[in-house]
Amino acid sequence: MTREHAHPVAVHLPNGVLPAAIVLFGLGAIFQREALLLAGYYNLMVVTAAMPFVLFSGYVDWINHYGGHLTRVFRQKIIAGFIAAGLSLILAPGPVLMPALVDPLSPRRWLFLGALLLNLAPAAYAGWLGGRLVFMGRKR
Repeated sequence: MTREHAHPVAVHLPNGVLPAAIVLFGLGAIFQREALLLAGYYNLMVVTAAMPFVLFSGYVDWINHYGGHLTRVFRQKIIAGFIAAGLSLILAPGPVLMPALVDPLSPRRWLFLGALLLNLAPAAYAGWLGGRLVFMGRKR
């Protein structure tokens, strides 16, 4: 997996699709369009499905490429990854259990949008740390 760059490729899915989910859901909330709300929600489902592979491939890379040393950076990256995966897993069944979250006229749609934005923070932070690891020490 490390030789084939599975983790760097895999992380592009949640780090690209989660912002798309937020944009779609946000547009649906603003313009009261159920199709956009659902499109954002379905994108969240893709992120949720991808996270186990992202975490596993990150673990394999950490062991093979970085020797499995639990430094501060890796500790923060692991925690951020699990928070993003956990929040995605918590949010995924939300609209099924509470359809008002994707109702274009319900004020609860804003609550779900806020939760999606909250989920972006640990995903972005883990990605930022990963970028620092990869590009650290390179001259511009």
